[in-house]
Amino acid sequence: MVRRIRPFLAVAALAALGACTTAPPPVVDQSAARYAALRDACLQAGWTGNAAAVEQETRIAACSDVIHSDHASSPDLIAALRTRAGLYVLAGHFADAARDYAELVRLDPRDAVAQKSLGDARRSLGQCALAAASYDQAVRLNPKFAAAFEARSDAFRCLNDPAKAIDDLDQAIQLEPRWPDLYTKRGTINAQRGEVQAAIDDFNQALQLRPREVAALMGRGDAFLRLDEYGPALTDFDSAVRLAPGNADALYHRAQTHFQQQDYDAAIQDFTRAIQLSPHLAGALDGRGRSYVRTGDYSRAIADFDLAIRLNPGLVAAYYHRGNVYSQKGYYQQAIEDYTQAIKLDTRFTAAITNRGDAFMSRGDYDLAIQDYDRAITLDPNDEQALQGRRQARLEKAKRASAKDIAIEPSTPSK
Repeated sequence: MVRRIRPFLAVAALAALGACTTAPPPVVDQSAARYAALRDACLQAGWTGNAAAVEQETRIAACSDVIHSDHASSPDLIAALRTRAGLYVLAGHFADAARDYAELVRLDPRDAVAQKSLGDARRSLGQCALAAASYDQAVRLNPKFAAAFEARSDAFRCLNDPAKAIDDLDQAIQLEPRWPDLYTKRGTINAQRGEVQAAIDDFNQALQLRPREVAALMGRGDAFLRLDEYGPALTDFDSAVRLAPGNADALYHRAQTHFQQQDYDAAIQDFTRAIQLSPHLAGALDGRGRSYVRTGDYSRAIADFDLAIRLNPGLVAAYYHRGNVYSQKGYYQQAIEDYTQAIKLDTRFTAAITNRGDAFMSRGDYDLAIQDYDRAITLDPNDEQALQGRRQARLEKAKRASAKDIAIEPSTPSK
C-alpha cells in the first residue's frame, strides 16, 4: 500500500531540500558602500559657484569624510582634497583652502597647479609674500604656466613692486599673447608709473582682442584724461557706461571728465547717479560738491563735503575743498580748521598750506600767515601764490608795526 504524504509535509520537505541546495546571500560591506556614496557626493561633476551654501557645506562634509576614511585610496584622497579646497574658496574660507592646498603640495611637491592655487588662497588672505613664494614654485615647475606668471604679477603689485609685476606680465603675454586681461593689467601698472602712452598702447591691444572690455575702456579713458585729451576720454567713458550702466565707477570717471570740460551740470548728473548706485562713494560726493561750488551752490557743496568726510574721515580733498568754500564765504576760522586737518593727513599738501596762509592773512594773523607761506615755499619754491602772499604779509606786518610806533610816540609839546 502506497502511503500518501500530507501536503504540508511535502512543502516542508521541499523547503528543507532548497535550503540544502541554495547558496546563502552575499554579505554586503556596508562601510564600503557608504564610502562609495560619500566619494560620489564629494566628487560629483559640474559644481559651480552658483550652488547654494547648504549644498556646498554638504559636499564639504562628504569630502571631509572621504579624506578621513580608511577606504580612501591615494587618488581619491588627492581628488577629495582638491575638491574641498575649491569649495572652501567658493565659500570664502581661504584659510581652510590654503591648508588643503598645502597638503596637496606636501603629497605631491611637483604639482604646479596646487602650488598656484595655494598662492591664490594666500593672496586672498593678504599674505602676498607667501603667495609670491608659491607662485615661484609653480613657474619653476612649469615655466610655461602663464596663469602663474599673471598671478605672481598680482602678488608683486600687492608688494608694491611694479617693476617685477611688469616683468611677469611680459612673460605671461609672450606665452599667451591673446589674453586681453594681461594687457589691461599691464596698462594699469604703466599708467600708475606715469608711462601714459605705453598704458594707452596696452589698453588698445586689450580692446582689439575684446572690444567690450569695460576695464580697458576705463583705463584708457583715465590715460587720456592725464593727457588732457577730454574728447577721447569722454568717448571711452560713454562706451563704458553704455556697456555697464550699473557701474558706479564708470559714471564717476565720466563725471570727472565733464568737470574738466566745465560742463558742471552734466558732472552733477553723473556724480548723482554714481552716488545712487554706491551711496558710500565718498569721492563722488566730493566731486559733486566741487561741481556745486562751480555753479555757486555753496550750501549743497558743503552738505556733500560734510557727508564725504563722515563716510571717509581720511579724504584729504574733502577737507581742502570745504575749506575753500568757507574761505570764500569769509568763515576763516572754519577754513583754517579744514586746511589744518588736510595738512595733518598730507604734510606736503602745499595748496592747503598756502590757502591756510591766505586765511590767516585775511584774519590779520600775519606771523602765522608768513609761517605757512615759508613752509609752502620750502616745499615748492615756485609757488607764486605763496611768494606773493608772503610779500604782502610782510608788508602788512610792517605797516601795522609802523602804525603802532606812531600811536605810542609821545606828542611834542607846542611852544
